[in-house]
Amino acid sequence: SVNSFKNGYSHFVGLNYCKSSLCVVCGGKLASQRAETIEFVLSQLDKFDLQAFFITFTVESIKDCDRQVKILNQSFNTALTGLRTWFKREFGSESLKNDFMTFRHNDYTFKIDGFHNHLHTLFILPKSVKRGHFNNRLIDSFVSKVNKLGLRASGAAQDIRKVKSCHVGSYLTKMFNLGAELTSTQTKTVSKSKKSLTYPQLLKRALDDGCKGEWFNIYQRFMTAMKGKRLYSASNNVKDFIYRALVAQNDVSEPLEEEVEEEVEVVSL
Repeated sequence: SVNSFKNGYSHFVGLNYCKSSLCVVCGGKLASQRAETIEFVLSQLDKFDLQAFFITFTVESIKDCDRQVKILNQSFNTALTGLRTWFKREFGSESLKNDFMTFRHNDYTFKIDGFHNHLHTLFILPKSVKRGHFNNRLIDSFVSKVNKLGLRASGAAQDIRKVKSCHVGSYLTKMFNLGAELTSTQTKTVSKSKKSLTYPQLLKRALDDGCKGEWFNIYQRFMTAMKGKRLYSASNNVKDFIYRALVAQNDVSEPLEEEVEEEVEVVSL
């Protein structure tokens, strides 16, 4: 409903939000909230003798978006399970519970001849863990699983960087590029000659070309493939870590808001 006032102002009441990263209304707000959470976590790492690595996983571009995202996520989960098993053996169950945290977010670029899925991740671990541990246990396992499932991936294509405090903003911009750009889709002009589009640019081109255009067809295929898929998640112990950090700062006045892991709901067009 809409409440109006004599001075000419009005506002909405009782609105519900879908809370999806792919929503034009909700995407930007969600991206900002998630970036703020991660930025706070990263700002507290030194106090707990922890470090962070930013890793982007990707596989070859194919036309079958559903198959691509399934293989990407399945391969990542297999690699993550292996890394967690090694970590538990080396550092113990208590350290796994308190000192091993992950964030993940799916991002896409779109082409007429295929989809290119990126899985942006943040790994937070003790400072004694070396970069080589990722190459030997996480990346190799991911690439091997992708190849077994029938797609191509290479170790060199998986981007791994140790997070530096001076570059936190750029890491978060890259991780949440999709959501951050959604609010400006109405004002951006996308060249018709452009062959590779971000999700916000895809929305603009699909709107410009109409429901019979190629880009609108790609948008439909993408939304159908993403139905029920998890676009963003954080490990369960992130909330506990934030609480511990706030306790250390003597600042626990506001209860922590627990975010529900989102899934995409597709509405028939």
